[in-house]
Amino acid sequence: MAFNNEAEVTAPRGRLSPENLPPSYLLSAGYDGKQEKAFLRLYEPKSQQVYLWYDNTGHLSYCVSKESADTLRENDRLLGTQTF
Repeated sequence: MAFNNEAEVTAPRGRLSPENLPPSYLLSAGYDGKQEKAFLRLYEPKSQQVYLWYDNTGHLSYCVSKESADTLRENDRLLGTQTF
């Protein structure tokens, strides 16, 4: 089964985590293309709510691939990023 989560890559939905979020469980991690930030989806069991926590460390995105650099240069979507 192919994994295609393109909508989430560009626009994750959910409530933002409060500053004082109690201990929570990590559900998933992703990347918000519009905000150009990584995010975590967290489940807080006392409130039974799911929250999005956006990276606030200044982390920069990167690309890791088994493909050759020449093959990656053929990918228009990848070439269209500012940091390629």
